[in-house]
Amino acid sequence: MKIEHHQLFDDTGTKWVSKKEYSGLFVVKTPALDDSGVSHGVEHFVFRCSAQFPQPESLFQLTALTDLTINASTQHDLTYYHCHSSCQQTFLLGLHYLWCGLTQPQFLTPDFRQEIYAEGGYGVIYRELLTQPSIAQGYQYGGTAALISQLTMADLRHYHQRYYRADNMVLVTNNTQSLPWSRSVTTNPPRDFNSSSVHGKFSSQIGHLIAYYQGLVGGTKQELRVEKIEPLIVTQALTNQPKALDYTPNTVIQQLEQFDMSSSDYTERPLPKLFGQLFILAEQQLSSGRSPMVAVFDNHHFLSVNRVAVAEHELAMVARFIIGAAPNFLAPRVQGHCYAIAVQYIASGQSFVCYSAFDITPHLRALSVKSALQSLAQDLPFIEQTLGLAKAKLGGSLLTSVSATAVAKFIASLG
Repeated sequence: MKIEHHQLFDDTGTKWVSKKEYSGLFVVKTPALDDSGVSHGVEHFVFRCSAQFPQPESLFQLTALTDLTINASTQHDLTYYHCHSSCQQTFLLGLHYLWCGLTQPQFLTPDFRQEIYAEGGYGVIYRELLTQPSIAQGYQYGGTAALISQLTMADLRHYHQRYYRADNMVLVTNNTQSLPWSRSVTTNPPRDFNSSSVHGKFSSQIGHLIAYYQGLVGGTKQELRVEKIEPLIVTQALTNQPKALDYTPNTVIQQLEQFDMSSSDYTERPLPKLFGQLFILAEQQLSSGRSPMVAVFDNHHFLSVNRVAVAEHELAMVARFIIGAAPNFLAPRVQGHCYAIAVQYIASGQSFVCYSAFDITPHLRALSVKSALQSLAQDLPFIEQTLGLAKAKLGGSLLTSVSATAVAKFIASLG
């Protein structure tokens, strides 16, 4: 059975869609049956691994090495999966990645312990839920830290089999032709199309698609009121670090190497507000001039800042994407030690930033980051493989002089 596919084009003269951008939205009807967070758990497994994309770092490599934005949002009665790119090939790969995860996720025990929960306070979702607010009305569709630990693999499999069927999903895209696994239904927005009802957490491009779907089913945005903050669950401080990952040829990188991403339209995003205070603290320590690198942390988060020389500006611009795609750098997130780990270069302040969020051992994260960077600096084949993609993401033409050897040396200096 093929999924219902609504294709939106600018055939009516309206300006809401850009001919140079591609967006897609999968809507899955996923009712919250209790407070267990099972629908949230399945959402994470959709992104984790599929038969076609077996490496758990694939999602992060897609976003690190292209201009693709891809995410999901679990609500009380449905889940949105969406992606957007200015490059058609990248967008179609992102859409294919989502479709494979939606229909053929891999429910494996090691992944469950790393993505959901493992004894000792591990698990990406568990780390995420530690400080999440509760919803005033209805079930806690995202789950709670207390209950997510009681989920089983059988719960996830059963929920996926019951609700992740083609006849229980809808796909909405703009500027996209029919796909082998979709059944085209319509090509123009309805007359009452109105994106003002969509929550501000979504980009304008995805907001348009959500608004179209809401108009299609006659629904409107439901306001969610925050009632209380769950008390923090404090786990015993642990000292073990993520295991180094063996390098294997990656499905995503191999496919991206064949693409022409000259239309990439990457825009730098600001540092997440979550790290505002830590960044200020790090900058204050850097201003003392005693060291070009500072690492700081609080009870839940880690952040390090390296001061970059003016002559290293282009190296820093490229290196952030290569580091963000490196399996060993991603290991703490993939193995459930934190909710997120990432790298960012703030050119205006010449600040090269690494950070982790909702980390089980933020006071030790600097050690694993240093180890990952040193390992990557010695992996010239991986740097050479990803360097062209990183340059393409930035436009490429002004970065021809940046070599893999120079990038490796720069990455080594960060550790």
